[in-house]
Amino acid sequence: MSLVIRDLSVRRGDLAVIDRLDLEIAPGEFVALTGPSGCGKSTLLNAIAGLVPLAGGAIEAERGSLGCVFQRPMLLPWRTVLDNAAFGLECRGASVDDARSRARTFLEKVGLGRFTGYFPNELSEGMKQRLTVARAFLVEPRLVLMDEPFSSLDETARRELQDLVLDLWAKSKCTVLFVSHYLEELVYLADRVIVLGPRPTTVVKTVPVQLRRPRGIGNEGMLGLMESVQRCR
Repeated sequence: MSLVIRDLSVRRGDLAVIDRLDLEIAPGEFVALTGPSGCGKSTLLNAIAGLVPLAGGAIEAERGSLGCVFQRPMLLPWRTVLDNAAFGLECRGASVDDARSRARTFLEKVGLGRFTGYFPNELSEGMKQRLTVARAFLVEPRLVLMDEPFSSLDETARRELQDLVLDLWAKSKCTVLFVSHYLEELVYLADRVIVLGPRPTTVVKTVPVQLRRPRGIGNEGMLGLMESVQRCR
């Protein structure tokens, strides 16, 4: 699914957070956003999701086929891993039995098949976020918004989930918009890195990532692109 943003402005009271932003993402593209803290990255994702009002401009996207992954796992503590995974399908009208069946199969694929009867407080932070990612992709979205989803994880868990997201993205052919501060993560995941400026945010620079997948961590090409992104921030 394509995502087209034209002349977008968002305000919070008297504060201009986003000012006349233009952005276009092609169907199936993996695009990463970065920029200084407080510049409006999360606000932009919330605007795309329809969670904040626009002060001007327009966003063209199919809101009914949207998946979201936030910085903190948004899990229901009274539901098991299986029922948390099935929740999105239930919200889209699937029967409980059908949602659980599809969720069980999907959880096996993402390494959580042995934990379907666990509750969120029994999971590690990495497993919680793995479950959140699974729930987002399980509904077969055409657009996935990811807001610093791995920032609280250790390096090992972060790397595992980066690879999981790349695998799910490649299989689903959905469009992904991914926010991160980690230079290596940006270049490892994305087709393009878009650098946003200080609030009120606009696009400062777009850095294409023309490296073959799978990408080697820390290779010369990645290091050069990381330096290019860093110089823009």
